[in-house]
Amino acid sequence: MSSCDDYGLLFENIHDLQRHVKSCCPDNVSFKRKRGDEDDEDQPPPNRFLINPKVNEEEKENQLKSEERKNSKDLKRFSENYGLIIVFILQLQNGATHSENMREVNNFLFDGYNKQTSV
Repeated sequence: MSSCDDYGLLFENIHDLQRHVKSCCPDNVSFKRKRGDEDDEDQPPPNRFLINPKVNEEEKENQLKSEERKNSKDLKRFSENYGLIIVFILQLQNGATHSENMREVNNFLFDGYNKQTSV
C-alpha cells in the first residue's frame, strides 16, 4: 500500500497517491498526521552522526589525492615551459642580434645611464 509522507493517508495504488500529491495534498487538519517530541525520543540517533567521520576522512583523502595530481601536473607544465625558456635564452645568447643589443646596453651603462634606461 502507498501512503502520503506528509499526511499519513493510505492509498490503494500508486496512481491514487500521485493524484493526491498532484492536487497538492489538500490542507485538511483532521487528516494531517501529528508528530510529537515523544516520537523523537524513542528513536535511536540518525546514522548520519555515525557516518560523518568516515565521510570526512574519505573527503580529505580525495582532496589530498586531487591536490597531489594537480600539483604534479602543474610542476610538469612548469618544467616544460621553463625548459623552453632556457632554450630560447641560449639561442639568444649566441645570436648576432642579441650580442649587438648587449654591446649597446653596455655602452649606455658605461656612459652613466641606469640599467632601466640602458635597456
